Amino acid sequence: MSWLAIAGTIGGYILFLAVTAVIALRYITGAAEPRTAASMGVVVGAIGAGATTLGVHPTVVVAAALLGDLGVVKTVGAHPWLRSLGVVTIHMVVSVLVGTVGFGLLALAANAPV
Repeated sequence: MSWLAIAGTIGGYILFLAVTAVIALRYITGAAEPRTAASMGVVVGAIGAGATTLGVHPTVVVAAALLGDLGVVKTVGAHPWLRSLGVVTIHMVVSVLVGTVGFGLLALAANAPV
């Protein structure tokens, strides 16, 4: 596997997480904060890609990603704790829902008759 393919996959994952972070921030705070959303995407993407590569148990990876997400929203976004927890919760829910629908559509497209 080439380094370009790996970098593209991780870059796409970070972009996906940043977009879902924008949705979560707009829903909770009412404003899209590009710096906070980009930071959330990079931190969660780095934790996910790095820990998965090292073979860390998925439960630990999810816990670390949620804590990293919370830390970014709290420090970069400078939000109070309750609002930060709301943003992280919505970010997690939106990421799972959009990811599930996206992969479902990809599976349908891959199995479509020619």
